[in-house]
Amino acid sequence: MSINDPTYKADLEARLLAKRAQLTATQAALLELISQNIEEYKMDSGEMEQRVRRRKVSELQKLQESLESEIDSIYRRLNGGGLVTMNLRRKR
Repeated sequence: MSINDPTYKADLEARLLAKRAQLTATQAALLELISQNIEEYKMDSGEMEQRVRRRKVSELQKLQESLESEIDSIYRRLNGGGLVTMNLRRKR
């Protein structure tokens, strides 16, 4: 698909917003765990609310890194930095 396709671009922008919301919720949960040293926290993504107990900080950090990587990938696609097809011909 091409970034010039309005449907594809709209889909990428929607995914970007969703990933940003997930990242914000993850960062908030991580800050709460670190600052209060608790093993229970609540995540509210706007669509649903969830209580989690005894989740390790390292798991949240991995989730945060993964979300940041996905957001970076979507940004690259939106700015034309995704996969590029090249046709090469040998000169005879």
